[in-house]
Amino acid sequence: MTRMDPATLTAAKELLDQHKKNTTSVQRKQNLDLLWGVLEDLRKAGAVRFNLADVGKKLESLGGPITQSLRNKKGTPFREVICLYESGFKSCTPESELSGIERALATVTNASAKHVLREAAVTAKAVAKERDQLKTALMEMSVSPPSRQNSALASTPVVPDWIFEAIRSNLDPSRLMERGVSMADDGCLQNERQVALLGPDFVGAINEMLALHGKPPLDLRQP
Repeated sequence: MTRMDPATLTAAKELLDQHKKNTTSVQRKQNLDLLWGVLEDLRKAGAVRFNLADVGKKLESLGGPITQSLRNKKGTPFREVICLYESGFKSCTPESELSGIERALATVTNASAKHVLREAAVTAKAVAKERDQLKTALMEMSVSPPSRQNSALASTPVVPDWIFEAIRSNLDPSRLMERGVSMADDGCLQNERQVALLGPDFVGAINEMLALHGKPPLDLRQP
């Protein structure tokens, strides 16, 4: 059986129970119980990552909600429990190795509040990391539009395929949806609180860069 932080396991169960109390739907309560059973079964089988695809497939086989249901707005409670449950495998480290954020969270006794704070910290870190990756990719490309005088002779710099793959992977609509990120009407990427993370000009710049290298543009519209 995979090791997990007992405190996080307890917090995840408390969060699940809270969501059960907040609904009057018998079916929804049953589905939350099914979710807990699936998470425990996966953990006992040795899993340390609990992505929505794997959890949804198992839930559907047991008569629970499908993966797409977990990804939509009504699936938010399920995603919160899954995320908190998974975080327990990242906190099984000695106190001396814990980050400042984790040490601060350790002083928070309310499970729901701790979950919200941890989610905010994780989201901020993920966004910062992805921005750094994209900035690095753009710097390595060093693309500048050819002048009119030598446009016929200009050649496009050779760019490693991993750079394009990194862009598409980090801006994949399904992956963004799992993190609660969606595209607003004005073209910017926003979180569940409708706070803009990447402006439409940044997304447009990425697509312009892809076009310069003969790559199809990103379609960030979510199904």
